[in-house]
Amino acid sequence: MHGGGGCVLVLQLTQAIAENVLSFNEAFWLRLAYRTEACRSEEDRNDLGELATVVMNVVERLVKKTEEKMDDSSSILQRIMSSAAEQNGDFVVPMTKDSVQRLRQAIHESSSRLDESLLAQVGAWMRKLENGPESERRLLPVLQRFYQLYAARALSDKNSKLFPKRQRPDDEGEKLLVSVITADEEEWESLLLNGLVYNPNMVVKRFFDAILRREDRVTFQLESGSYAQRIISEYLSEIEERAKSLIAAAKEDPKKPPLKE
Repeated sequence: MHGGGGCVLVLQLTQAIAENVLSFNEAFWLRLAYRTEACRSEEDRNDLGELATVVMNVVERLVKKTEEKMDDSSSILQRIMSSAAEQNGDFVVPMTKDSVQRLRQAIHESSSRLDESLLAQVGAWMRKLENGPESERRLLPVLQRFYQLYAARALSDKNSKLFPKRQRPDDEGEKLLVSVITADEEEWESLLLNGLVYNPNMVVKRFFDAILRREDRVTFQLESGSYAQRIISEYLSEIEERAKSLIAAAKEDPKKPPLKE
């Protein structure tokens, strides 16, 4: 692998390894060793040996880089989460309005660092806490709130690819959805009741159409199967289910005015 062509080949090989790094497991190395032993010529055996060395070096560098990034993500996450703690370092659950606002601000200030590695780190913390003692599980709602606020910011940021590029000023459904997204979860019920149940001018379908448009953007604009896609999709589903539940309760209440569907 020498010369200009060799450099190009190494770059292509490095990219292919990075895209399929999880495939280089114990079974892969056993198959490669078997094929090397089965080579009929010394030249073929040397070529496979050289390939194995290149692959091993690239995998080791990728693993080291990933570990360094995870360590970096962990320190960023610790700093963000500490913003929600009280002055004595304890977390109050349910979270206070002030602690939610501090967490929201910390997420905003670190928005450029909220990548897949950090989101995966949150997921790892949550799985660990779910299997931990009761005293540690108290932190779970704070991590769940982190996911909510992350999704809310991604959906409300006008520079985000998830933000609708064309908005009709008279779209009451979109306006209501934006008000819910930018509000604390504790305010959702009031906003949805006033916007869907008590608002005689609201056509309920417009609200769910607005959610569907956002869900479509999440599906097509974010990497399939990514943490970001899953977190934001679940957030929109949570809003949708909350709205449907309130509408169902309103329909059963004879005192409530009929809804425009």
